[in-house]
Amino acid sequence: MSIQSKILKNFNYKTNCAALFNHINIRPGNIVYPCCRFKRPVASYTPDILNSAIYNDLRNKANTKQLPECSKCFHEESLGKQSFRNKWNKHYNTDNIDLKYLLIGLNNICSLTCDGCGPEWSSSWFKKLNPNTTIKKGYKHTDITNIPDSIEFIEFQGGEPFETSTHRKLLELHANPSICTVQYVTNCMHSLTDKDYDIFNKFKQIKFWLSIDGYKNTNNKVRSGSVWEIVEKNALNISSNYDCQVETTLHKNNVLDITNLEKWIKKHNLVWNITPLTRPRNLDCAYMSDLGSIIDIISKLDYKHKDTLIAHCSTQSTATNWINY
Repeated sequence: MSIQSKILKNFNYKTNCAALFNHINIRPGNIVYPCCRFKRPVASYTPDILNSAIYNDLRNKANTKQLPECSKCFHEESLGKQSFRNKWNKHYNTDNIDLKYLLIGLNNICSLTCDGCGPEWSSSWFKKLNPNTTIKKGYKHTDITNIPDSIEFIEFQGGEPFETSTHRKLLELHANPSICTVQYVTNCMHSLTDKDYDIFNKFKQIKFWLSIDGYKNTNNKVRSGSVWEIVEKNALNISSNYDCQVETTLHKNNVLDITNLEKWIKKHNLVWNITPLTRPRNLDCAYMSDLGSIIDIISKLDYKHKDTLIAHCSTQSTATNWINY
């Protein structure tokens, strides 16, 4: 019996993760991470990457100990929050190695310079940090020429997926779209087109994560380049046609105005998820001098996971401090 077969029959739910069996995150330039939270790239993309020696080694190690690259999930679990790892282990089968979930960072093309982001995910950040360069994009497109028929979920990140037509070209590669759900992470600065609607109709389901970090001027400020009137119009159009939720990154530059965003969320009956920013540390709410006031603001939110946000603010992270863009 091979080592791989032993792991498949003796999956350690305390330390291992189903993402290593059925998920890859491809970032600009065809760089592969096991998931969006894994702290380092592991290989370049090939269709059979899950069966590579690199992935076999990762599955072996993860079955015996907590991988340091997975510290964000384990930290969340220590606070009593359900982590991505927990979710993967509940929803995905580890009896077989079969690519089911494809998370794609198409490129870094994005017209916004959001707080907490940087040049890997935003060409505007790249240009801002490299004002004398003639390069506009900074990172290559993800170059995929085939999508395995087994794929049941495709998630598009950016940059901003709707700034180019690349996402549609990739969807056209799926030979069996009726089994596949597609999810987009978008800044809501681009209206859907007839071409988008046409290809969406071929797939099982279309979902959206709407990246909105504040109400009106607060969103414009912390997501520089954003225009609230456009964001609101597109967000409400998407929510009236597709399954979606608002994704808010909470940090020191928007936390004081978070209650106004909450009112807007309630007014339009939207699903809301809040994630605390942990890096760069100078934006982390846990390191604000008036921490008591911040916790008081969060405690008054009508948000089901606010205890997790309070726990985050009460526990200063030991995570490596990312560069402050």
